[in-house]
Amino acid sequence: MTDLSEDEQRAGFDAVKRVVANDVKFKARLGIGDDAYTSLKVGKGLRSLFDVSGAAASGAAAANSGWVVSTFFAKGWIATLFTGAAVTPPGWIAAAAIASGGACYGVARLFRSYSGNPPIFSGVHP
Repeated sequence: MTDLSEDEQRAGFDAVKRVVANDVKFKARLGIGDDAYTSLKVGKGLRSLFDVSGAAASGAAAANSGWVVSTFFAKGWIATLFTGAAVTPPGWIAAAAIASGGACYGVARLFRSYSGNPPIFSGVHP
């Protein structure tokens, strides 16, 4: 057996277009079935749900903060003395939660779509 350099080893894989031609036969041969990675998919989905719900809760908390209340909803001198006297309307809090959760979901989905494609500047083209 000859020792190949790292570049020679990598060059041996240049012609490879696909590793597994039929994933169903591959899973059957290994005996792992179609649901082999279900727990990983469920875990990834739950992690995404927790991320979006955390962003929504942060948006709701920011909308209900004292600064927002005193800036947009406080009227009169009593409200300036007691910021608790003015309250952010529940609809605004819900809208802020939906907007921040939606933005988190959209950005995460955008980045996930980029993960399958190599960067343009890397010199690797599909």
